[in-house]
Amino acid sequence: MRPLFLFLSLLLLLACTPLPPVTPTPQPTPASLPVDALVTPLRFTRSGGIAGTQMQLDLAMDGSYTVQTMGVESGSGQISDDDFGQIAAALAASNLFDADHDFPAVGADLFTYTLAYNGYTLTAQDGALPDALLPLLARLLPLLDRG
Repeated sequence: MRPLFLFLSLLLLLACTPLPPVTPTPQPTPASLPVDALVTPLRFTRSGGIAGTQMQLDLAMDGSYTVQTMGVESGSGQISDDDFGQIAAALAASNLFDADHDFPAVGADLFTYTLAYNGYTLTAQDGALPDALLPLLARLLPLLDRG
């Protein structure tokens, strides 16, 4: 009985001991990055519309991309360094990827745009697109349409 008592006492003592503080490693944010770089791959999805389609663009940090239409790969390629730099600059200039954002709209047959980057997700619908997002969409939509 005594060993069990000692074991439980030790367990209780260890459970009450405070842990040393953990300093989180800061993650770079697009605003702190060079404007021609991505820190993580970018995923851009357009879904909905009158036909209820879904298209997804995955852009890698080396400028390669794949497009899926309704879950099936429908295109892939490599964008130019200039196009890649313009996408990265528009992404950084948007200042929208420091938190999750949702910009809903009311209406029928609207497209929903979802961007996932650096651990954050932005969702916006036609009619509620923030102005800061428009230059980025202008660069991504032609890539999506290549698929």
